[in-house]
Amino acid sequence: MDRRPDTRILVVDDRHEQLVTLRAMLSDLADQLVCVSSGRDALRTLLDPTEYALMLLDVHMPGMDGFELAELVRQHRVHKNTPIIFITADGDDVQARRSYTLGAVDYILSPVVPAVLRSKVHVLVELHRKTIQTRMQAEALRRRATQLHGLASASAAIHSAGSVDKILEVTATSARDILGCARALAVAMPAGDAAPGHRAVIGPSATEPGAPEDPAKLEAPLRWPDGQELGVLRVAGKSGGPFDADDEAILAQLAQLASIAIQNRTLSDAREANRLKDEFLGTLSHELRNPLNALAGWVSMLRGPSAEGAARERAIATVERNTKLLARLVDDLLDVSRIATNRLVLNTKATALEGVVRDVVESVRPAAQAKGITLDFCVDAGATEVLGDAQRLGQVTWNLVMNAVKFTGSGGHVWVKLHAAGGEALLSVRDDGEGISPEFLPFVFDRFRQARPATQRDVGGLGLGLAIVRSIVELHGGTVRAHSDGSGKGATFEVRLPLLQSTGEGYQVLAS
Repeated sequence: MDRRPDTRILVVDDRHEQLVTLRAMLSDLADQLVCVSSGRDALRTLLDPTEYALMLLDVHMPGMDGFELAELVRQHRVHKNTPIIFITADGDDVQARRSYTLGAVDYILSPVVPAVLRSKVHVLVELHRKTIQTRMQAEALRRRATQLHGLASASAAIHSAGSVDKILEVTATSARDILGCARALAVAMPAGDAAPGHRAVIGPSATEPGAPEDPAKLEAPLRWPDGQELGVLRVAGKSGGPFDADDEAILAQLAQLASIAIQNRTLSDAREANRLKDEFLGTLSHELRNPLNALAGWVSMLRGPSAEGAARERAIATVERNTKLLARLVDDLLDVSRIATNRLVLNTKATALEGVVRDVVESVRPAAQAKGITLDFCVDAGATEVLGDAQRLGQVTWNLVMNAVKFTGSGGHVWVKLHAAGGEALLSVRDDGEGISPEFLPFVFDRFRQARPATQRDVGGLGLGLAIVRSIVELHGGTVRAHSDGSGKGATFEVRLPLLQSTGEGYQVLAS
């Protein structure tokens, strides 16, 4: 902003000796003295949009005189306000009046007095230089104001981001836009060795085709409260010149905003994780207590004198049912542990998905009938063979169908549909039950997440089933998604798995 602006003076005279004299007299007053010998040469020179501090024009020149040249200059978008001094060896009052009519600042008779001309030229050059400096300062202030406005908007966006990845994305985008760069990179390192890192790249990377070749870059560190480095924010490919001190300050402030937001998000996530674990432990205690109480009560009864006949059979059935329930709870806990430690092993082979789903539907049907729920199963024509673990795929189906029955009221309806499309097997489980609120829908597959605590629910469960479903489906190379129009409007879960196709020599997975 404080750089000294370059200045140029245009001298037009058809006499070579006069050009030499003026060059010697004025060359030290400007950065560049442009000398031409005709009006036409001057017009060609003025095609360059660079501004001139001053023009010295000879009045009497062959072809195009100084007055005609001045009239054309005054019509030029860039040079119309450039100061003009006319110099002539043969002048009169009429010519002087015409020169001032054309906006000339002076009309000088030759031979000129060097000190007088230098003084006038010096004043005009310095005036032009100050004007350019003022314009540059005004532009810098406008740019700074725009940057500060962008920084304020970025601050709100960064702190409202819902995840570390989103914080980095917003920060990198803001840095690129505010500083006018082609690309930006934001990286956050993990807090521990087990935690994944985070990275956001905005704009083309330096190795991609079309990436700017400008090697200049600017970066600022992201830090934890103790000063330890958290990550880095980097921008490159700036348009409009090199990075300056204002750019460094803006980038440092963005890095600080991102650091604080990541710290807050990390603490918030940790508090939320602790809350969910505490809630899960409460749920686990609640879910274990009920079957254990039933087991203790019926075992005591079996030991009593009345443990005969129908009462004995009822007690044995109850013990068996609650033992299976406890085994299922333990299996879910073990599955979650295996998934978290990447130790869940699949026994994959070519599996007919229709048979797996049909067996699950039939096993759940008695529970649906007991609640007065209609359970429909539909299979569209077409092969639905996948490469998978039949037992785990059955677990996925059982969790989804049983959930639908569990959260559907008496007289409700559950639809299970299996079909093939686009190289994928699609399993859809839909119900007209409780539905899922928009607030909870993004977290429906998270571990330990439940819409309501166990003490406020009419149905049991640890809330691990859908988390297990997602992990098993993803291990099979598939996807699962949930949809609901809101509470009381039912829910739909859709699983997509890549199909197998026989090649004569074996099977191959179809691309979706």
